[in-house]
Amino acid sequence: NQRSRHRKLEEVANYVHYIPPSWTRVAHTTQARDYFTRLLQFKMVWYLEELVSPVVTPLLLIFSLRFKAMDIVEFYQKFTVTVPGVGDVCSFALMDVRKHGNPMWKSDEFTEAQHSEQAENGKTEKSLIAFKAKHPRWKAPKASENFFTSIQP
Repeated sequence: NQRSRHRKLEEVANYVHYIPPSWTRVAHTTQARDYFTRLLQFKMVWYLEELVSPVVTPLLLIFSLRFKAMDIVEFYQKFTVTVPGVGDVCSFALMDVRKHGNPMWKSDEFTEAQHSEQAENGKTEKSLIAFKAKHPRWKAPKASENFFTSIQP
């Protein structure tokens, strides 16, 4: 019975492409079952959401976002850049310390960003650090490379 549960968990892993390594010995426990129950919604809930969303989404747009429409359009105009070979992207996605750096994160000498253009709570810097940690051979742009040099002990 325990082996069949492990085999079933391996079959699930083929579809979801994620099984925490700590589960290799506990696939048969209720803890693993409960986690999967929370992780993967039942299809009925998914179908219900799919049926309700075309009705709810326009109502949200009409009643709550109507007053923010110009702010949303202004954000798109201000922070959309064209990247050759990719197309239009949000400039925050480029993790450019010079454009969106926060001076409180040692990037004050590298940033040209006004307060309204800075990412909140150093998100640009945090994203850069996380990306560099996952991709150590990645060649960062000059401003980002200078930022990395400034934070190294």
